Amino acid sequence: MADLASHTPNRTSRGVEATNCDVAATGPSCVPGARFWLRSLPHSSIRIRRAVEFDPESRILMVGMIRYLHDEGRWTEALQATARAREMFPGDFNLDLLHARELLHLGGYREAIAILAATRVLPSENARESHLLYELAHVDAAMDAIDAGDYEAARGHLEAARLWPESLGQGRPYHPVERLVNCLFGVAAQVAGDEATARKALEAVVANADGPTDRPLESGDLLVIAALRALNRDPGLSIDDALARASSENPESFMSLEWRFVQRALSLGERNGPLRGR
Repeated sequence: MADLASHTPNRTSRGVEATNCDVAATGPSCVPGARFWLRSLPHSSIRIRRAVEFDPESRILMVGMIRYLHDEGRWTEALQATARAREMFPGDFNLDLLHARELLHLGGYREAIAILAATRVLPSENARESHLLYELAHVDAAMDAIDAGDYEAARGHLEAARLWPESLGQGRPYHPVERLVNCLFGVAAQVAGDEATARKALEAVVANADGPTDRPLESGDLLVIAALRALNRDPGLSIDDALARASSENPESFMSLEWRFVQRALSLGERNGPLRGR
């Protein structure tokens, strides 16, 4: 790799910073180089502040700083940084999505839902994440409603989680995977005393599932295992064993937002009946 400190920022004819980075004295000025540089240094918080002070109007640098904070799990700091960035660059859907993710990590699903409702995402590789954030925001709201025993509110959010708003940049697939939503429909129905609907929802969780295999476990596999056990079928693996295996196979993914929500759904299901038994 070339000596990064020997480069200064380059700008294209459109005013966008090119991929070379300036790390001399004050900080980097591009996203890939910025994240590599910041992760490789001690006292990175100080370096981040100096880098932003170096060029406070650089959107690319600010996004690099925010993504670094995401990588470090520093969600409160990231939320504050993204709030400032959104003020500087209003209408930037990438910043809106970063902000929504931070809010979900901090329990702010109401504000995340409002942001995503007002965001217009261009069809791009970010569109998949935009729908996932939208789904998880409504799932989080539904889980709070289940905790409160409010079946109608839970059902409303779960129905919303099944939608694919065009404004988020991705059309509905022919066969969307909705295991988490279906699982929570089962839990909510159990709370309401509707065992027939609860069983139907659990059947939907296991439909077309291959169960645990030799491949690394995904979050949806835990829902399948739990649903099979609730339906008195042997999944060949307990939930506790599956959690232990998943955490060792891919520790980074295991700590993701989606995994956290799946584990909370399993906990709700255990407390409310349909998913009892580890």
